[in-house]
Amino acid sequence: MFEDLAPLTVPIAPAVHAHEPIDLERRLLGGTTATTWLQQWAIGTSGLDWYDVTLAVEYLAHFAAPPALGLWLWLRHRERFDRFVGAYVLMMAVGSAVYFGYPQAPPGWPHAQASCFRSAGSWSMSSTMSGG
Repeated sequence: MFEDLAPLTVPIAPAVHAHEPIDLERRLLGGTTATTWLQQWAIGTSGLDWYDVTLAVEYLAHFAAPPALGLWLWLRHRERFDRFVGAYVLMMAVGSAVYFGYPQAPPGWPHAQASCFRSAGSWSMSSTMSGG
């Protein structure tokens, strides 16, 4: 949803923030990022570990859990369903407001696989792997 709304953010915040969050994280964590540290730690092992599966399930649960919870409330506790829908819509509105106020590039965008540059008032991405 947020990617589809990206063109609407231009009047509100004309630049996508790609490097600022990473720079802040490096300042707070002594020169490294949490993602880099975690990946170096996790890749240090070989094969598929228990935490790979656990974290994959947890990541996918972000997409499946809200509709599943809504369905369960609708079927079992219909009196609580309206409250759930209100909370869910409120959280989506807050997320949209934060995105409109401070549009941030995806975490991997400014790293090695892509070079970001500011061009004509918007961010573009050219793959360093394709020589672009």
